[in-house]
Amino acid sequence: MPGLHLSGAEAELTTAATDALLTVVVIAGIAWLCRVAPPSPRRTLWVRGLALFAVAGALGAFVHGFDLDPGARALLWQPLYLTLGSALAFFSAGAIGDWRGDAPARRALPFLLALAFGFYLLTRLSGGRFLVFVIFEAAALFFALAVYARLAFQGKRGASLVVMGLVLSLAGGLLQASSLSVRAIWEFNHNGLYHLVQLVGVVFLVAGLRGTLSVPQS
Repeated sequence: MPGLHLSGAEAELTTAATDALLTVVVIAGIAWLCRVAPPSPRRTLWVRGLALFAVAGALGAFVHGFDLDPGARALLWQPLYLTLGSALAFFSAGAIGDWRGDAPARRALPFLLALAFGFYLLTRLSGGRFLVFVIFEAAALFFALAVYARLAFQGKRGASLVVMGLVLSLAGGLLQASSLSVRAIWEFNHNGLYHLVQLVGVVFLVAGLRGTLSVPQS
């Protein structure tokens, strides 16, 4: 059994804790959306994407929270990359659903999932370089941001909150790519700070989706 990651790794523990907290917030957001938003193909896409995001968060909490041998750690990164990529594919399809309708979203989803898997393979072929995956993540988030910025300009309910959530997610990605470290009672490295910003972003995102998913798709 792996032991807790205690060897000079306070930042690893705070990263694991913030990953776990982010997972709990995402699960709560899913439960809330299922209660307040009417059933629809768009809601299904977003709920599945958020569920995959929660799975990735739980995997991240485990990887960062326990002192694993390098082989086990490398092995666990693989499903984490796959679930994150799949979550982004569902997010993009959900954005297409809000923009163009359910039928285009359904047609786009297989292509988006294939694209996510392709970037996962590129990550593997590049020796596990996270930067390769970040390119796909940024492209998916910028696409969704462009869609919801357009919808916000058109006055669609909830779209401006989704925009704020996506902007915070992108800002968190910049933090994750940095080497920033902050001590606020405990030490938070770039990963822990990313999770905290992402957590706030998820709150805005879910609040916005409550509005967009309540608007019947024409």
